[in-house]
Amino acid sequence: ASVAVALTVVGAGLVVNTNEVSARVTRAMVENPDTARQIIDKYEVENHELKNTNGKLQSRNDDLTSENAELKQRSDQLSTEKQALKEEAEKTKQNNEALQTQNANLTSEKDRLTEA
Repeated sequence: ASVAVALTVVGAGLVVNTNEVSARVTRAMVENPDTARQIIDKYEVENHELKNTNGKLQSRNDDLTSENAELKQRSDQLSTEKQALKEEAEKTKQNNEALQTQNANLTSEKDRLTEA
């Protein structure tokens, strides 16, 4: 009997390689019901543990996928804010340059009027 369980969580960066549990059942084992029952129980427990681990990894993947979506949304918001701030900074710079030019013109006019 062979039980193969591949646990792969994509998108979360978590990967658990394929764990393969195989049992070679011999005629002697089949003839001994206690041994056969022990082997079956052992592999049922291992299979249950692998399913449990898979469930936990899937849950973690779901959590990380959700968190990733939230972070992408926040990143987009911050990019929009950054662009708005860049535009505001450029407008402020242009306004400052215009005010400096105006100030220089007014200073020249004041000096001209003071001399007269």
